[in-house]
Amino acid sequence: MRENKTLFPGGMHVKPVNKEEFAPFPRDHERFEIRANIHGSNSPVPVNSFKDEKVRATILNPEEIIIADETITIWFSYPLKKEVYFRFSNPGGFNRLNLFESIYEGYVRIYCSEDAHIMMSGKKKYGIWGHCMDDLIIESIRYDPQQKLVAMFIGS
Repeated sequence: MRENKTLFPGGMHVKPVNKEEFAPFPRDHERFEIRANIHGSNSPVPVNSFKDEKVRATILNPEEIIIADETITIWFSYPLKKEVYFRFSNPGGFNRLNLFESIYEGYVRIYCSEDAHIMMSGKKKYGIWGHCMDDLIIESIRYDPQQKLVAMFIGS
C-alpha cells in the first residue's frame, strides 16, 4: 500500500493516522498558545491568517521551540462530525510558526478534501458543519508528549 505523504515547504511532512493509535487525552499536558499582535492587540490567531505574511510577522515568539519532538500528530475535531488525525514531521521540532503552519495545512487538507469528496460522491467526508476556514481561531493548544499528540481548542 502506498503511503499518502505530502512534503510542505521547509521540510514538513504530513500523513493521516488512525484514531485507534491514541489513548484518551490526559489531563496533565502541556498547554500553550499561538498569539499575534493583530490590530494592536495580543490576540489568538485565525487559522486562515497563516496566508497573511503581515500576521505571520507579528506572531509572538515565533522561533521558540514549543515541541521538541520532530514528529507529532495533530487531532482535528472542530467543526467536524468525523474527527481526523494527521501526523506531521519537522526536523528540529516545532516552533510556534511551524505549528501554526501545520494546523493551517491540516485544515486546508480537510476543507479541500471535503469539497472534492462532495463533488465525487455527493457525501461529506468529514462532516464539516457551520463554519468555513475563515471563521476558525486557534484559542489554545494542548500537547501530550507521551503520545506526541496535539489537541486544539478552536473557536469561531
